[in-house]
Amino acid sequence: MVSVIFLRNQGHKFFRLIHKIKIGMKSLSAFIIISIVCIFVFGCSQKVDINEPAINSGEGFFYFKDKTIPEASAMRVYYYKPKRFAADRPILFFMHGADRKVENIPKEAAKGLEEYNILGSSPI
Repeated sequence: MVSVIFLRNQGHKFFRLIHKIKIGMKSLSAFIIISIVCIFVFGCSQKVDINEPAINSGEGFFYFKDKTIPEASAMRVYYYKPKRFAADRPILFFMHGADRKVENIPKEAAKGLEEYNILGSSPI
């Protein structure tokens, strides 16, 4: 059993505190309910941009654009994708040297990438 001892003129402070806690609980309950409703209405999933180009099997290139890069300076990325490549397989990034010639790397590495089922990527 819990007993509360009130000092003189302290009772009203205790009841004021209890009243604030009740109001706080009502506000918290309302916030939780509104949050749950918003989650159901707007959903939690990220938007998928279906306009992104698909990477086809074999060799090719695409332009990488990011909101931090100006539109005119999109990065060209050469790749080689094996015929039986799956999303759970590794990706190997080839980095260019000082001459920045990466166009031939996917062609030269194609046999090994196909054998080990690895996606090769060479950004410029």
